[in-house]
This record gives sequence, C-alpha cells and structure tokens, in this order.
Amino acid sequence: MPFGGACGVDSVCSSIFSKIPAQTFYDFGKNVFPDLQQTAAKFYGYSSANAYWVDIGTPEEYIRATRDVLAEKFHIPHSRSSGVDPTATVAPTAEIQGNVWIGRNATVAENATVVGPTVIGDNVRIESNVHIESSIIWQNSTIGSNAKLKDTIVGIDYIVESNQELISTIVANNGPNVIPNGVSIGHAVEGPR
Repeated sequence: MPFGGACGVDSVCSSIFSKIPAQTFYDFGKNVFPDLQQTAAKFYGYSSANAYWVDIGTPEEYIRATRDVLAEKFHIPHSRSSGVDPTATVAPTAEIQGNVWIGRNATVAENATVVGPTVIGDNVRIESNVHIESSIIWQNSTIGSNAKLKDTIVGIDYIVESNQELISTIVANNGPNVIPNGVSIGHAVEGPR
C-alpha cells in the first residue's frame, strides 16, 4: 500500500538522521517514510481511521479545519461549534447569517452583517455597517465602521480602520497593528511593525 500521509507525533531512533541529507529540506511524510518503504525498513504506525486529522500549518488547511468545525463535521469537546457567546453583544439591527461563531465579550454594532462560515474571536469589536463574510477574526481585534472583509484572516490585536476592504487577505503581526485608512488589500500581507 503506498504511503499517503502522516499526522501526529513521530518517534524515531537517532540513526534515522543519518539518512537525511544535511543542509536540505527533507520532509518525513514525502521523503523519509517513502525512503524507508523502498528499503523495506521496519517502521510502525497507529491507525486512527475514525479520528479527525488535519495539519493546520497552511492558511488553506487552517481555514478548512475552521469551516469543518463550524459545519459540525468535527466537534471540539466542551465547546460550541457556532452561535453567539452569552457575554457577547449583538445589536438588534446587526445580521448574523449561516455558521458563525462569536466569542466572549465580542461586540457586533448596528447594521453590521456577519456571514458564515465566520469566526469572531473573544473581545473583538465589529463597528457599524461592517460586512464580514467567510473570515476569521482573532481575539482583541477591531474592524472599523463600513469595512468589508471576505475570505480574510485578521490576526490578534489587529485594527482594520473604517472604510477598508480586505479580500482573500491575511493580516497578522506581533502587537497592535493598524491597516491605514484608504488602503485596500487583496492579497496576503504582513502588517506594519
């Protein structure tokens, strides 16, 4: 049976490192394990056929895993898949559509629209007339009034100023960050330092 992939923790003998070329990127799943199979070396695994596994090391896979949780394809124990936390405030004129998760102490202001699959993290402030669709907003961020976000990830403590448009974008960095007023972004960027 051809090797298809691996997830989790690998436990190996130190002698395995002699088989890995120095100063070269060498992936266990794509290089080391197939090499072991070709040489008929012994190695063992644990089958967890009924488990949910995904490597969230890329933005695409992180988004896919997040959407799977929102769609209840996978359930994280002791948590909810979607809905509004009881400590969050959603204005009566705000509109929440589809699979949306809104965290603790988040605020969604008047006339804002949040369309799933979307995650609004803890302590996030969504100001008035904002439109967010298919996005992930990490904790302590602020989305300024009249901003539009689609297929976007906003990092921790980020500030998106009013009237900004972010489409298929990742904005994240260390510490508080601001996307300046008048800037429109349509690709992955690193935030200001």
